[in-house]
Amino acid sequence: MPHVLVLATGGTISSRARADGSAVAADRAERLLGSVPALPPGVTVAARDVLRVNTFALMHADLRTTADALEETAFLLDLVTDDPRLVVLTCAQRSADDPEGDGPGNLRDAIVVAASPEERGAGVLAVFASRVLAADGLVKARTLDPDA
Repeated sequence: MPHVLVLATGGTISSRARADGSAVAADRAERLLGSVPALPPGVTVAARDVLRVNTFALMHADLRTTADALEETAFLLDLVTDDPRLVVLTCAQRSADDPEGDGPGNLRDAIVVAASPEERGAGVLAVFASRVLAADGLVKARTLDPDA
């Protein structure tokens, strides 16, 4: 039975709008998992909060893992990870409380890929907008486009 550990790091996928119109990373890992559409039978998931920070509030000591730095984080992890277990990154372009939010679907797809025995040994992957991409050569071309 596949087991997936989700490490929540904040960013848009966990953000909610404030009264002033700005968004702030607010959702904890368990709330993110609660928003995910049904997972395939037999997949178990645990979640841990690592960070809950917006990109603009990151400090030098923080590993940047938001959508704005997904490709850099994926590339770094691909360089330093020597393990057959998958490392799968995902992100969202719209906040968690946006009616058209892409985070729950992206997180579900990432969990499904991470649980897939066929992907073992594939290195570090990025999953979003229904696509699975290798870390090597990954480039974010459009900041606001859901399939950036």
